[in-house]
Order: sequence, then C-alpha cells, then structure tokens
Amino acid sequence: MGRVLTVLAHGDADGVSSAAVVKAALACEYETVRVYFTHPVDLAKDFAAFAEGDVYVVDAAIDEKTAEEVRRAFRVWCVYRSRLNL
Repeated sequence: MGRVLTVLAHGDADGVSSAAVVKAALACEYETVRVYFTHPVDLAKDFAAFAEGDVYVVDAAIDEKTAEEVRRAFRVWCVYRSRLNL
C-alpha cells in the first residue's frame, strides 16, 4: 500500500479552503489523499475514526469540553505510529 495522507478540516469556508491547499500542495507525495470535514465537538471522534497515514488537522478549534479527549486521541496516535516506526 502506498502513502496515505488524511486531512481533517473544519467544514466552514476557510476550513474547506485550508484542506484544498494542503491537498493541492501534497497530493504528488501521496498515493491517496483523504479529506474529512469535522467540527470542534467531534474532532477527537473523527480523528480516531479517520486518521490514517500522515495526518493534518487544519482550521479545527479544540473545544474546551473535549480538549482532554482530543489530547488523548492525539497521544494514542503518536504512540501507535512510533511503535510501527512510521
């Protein structure tokens, strides 16, 4: 399987624009680029569900109520990737 890039972006206008810029800039370096739209309350859930390969999170604020859940999801991802030497 080739390299995969996952982009998680806020679903508003500047989030869509940010995701488009990341995809356009990096598409030639990846076999697959997947873009998912999220919002602050569901960022941790969407990250856990969709993160694959290299991950960019753009224009997505972290909601205070879910900040610890987001930190945990990011930590789990980092540990998982480091154990696979990715």
